[in-house]
Amino acid sequence: MPTSRLYNSTRQYLATHLTAALTSQMETLALVVVGMSQSISAQIGKIARALPLDTTQAAKEQRIRRLLDNDRLTQAEHYHPLAKAALHGLKGQKVQLLIDRVLLRDTHNILVVSVGFRRRWLPLAWIALDHRGQSGLTDQQAVLRQALAVLPERVRVSIHGDSEFRSQELFAWLRELGHDGMLGVVGHTLVALTPDAPASALKTWLPNRDSVAYLNGV
Repeated sequence: MPTSRLYNSTRQYLATHLTAALTSQMETLALVVVGMSQSISAQIGKIARALPLDTTQAAKEQRIRRLLDNDRLTQAEHYHPLAKAALHGLKGQKVQLLIDRVLLRDTHNILVVSVGFRRRWLPLAWIALDHRGQSGLTDQQAVLRQALAVLPERVRVSIHGDSEFRSQELFAWLRELGHDGMLGVVGHTLVALTPDAPASALKTWLPNRDSVAYLNGV
């Protein structure tokens, strides 16, 4: 068993918030959290070297991989309770969410929603898409529902996304929930001031490449 003081305090914190986790899961989770905090890395090898265990590097890496391969570890039971505890102080405040799609190692297509927190983006919920390319409305709504459920009560939410999320259905749904949306689009996107007006590329509205235009009530 590890004897690190940091491990002991980390394990106690996890036990307080992760009431559904098994004892064996708690031990390894605490070790990995300590390893990541000490190595300031997400690489398995570096995390393993920082684990407070008196064993070989290979054994420590194998333990981490077993944890990552454990299908019984879920966002709902092992991550969202910690995120809720961390975000509790945002109650009643303005909150910025970012919806984005990330391609990891050209094989894992991940749709993720993060929250702006202490000058960082903290992931709240994510879905591994079973296809390549852009996400659809159903997956976007699903991951946003999960993320919104983690936030404290009475927050005022603005959701940011890039041009992949330029869906009238998505933004209408967000407005029905009482949230604001901000969409970033590329310069060649055609925009018309009224439904009957001729459309022109957004970049023609801007004096130079560094300019930014904000369109309200679109």
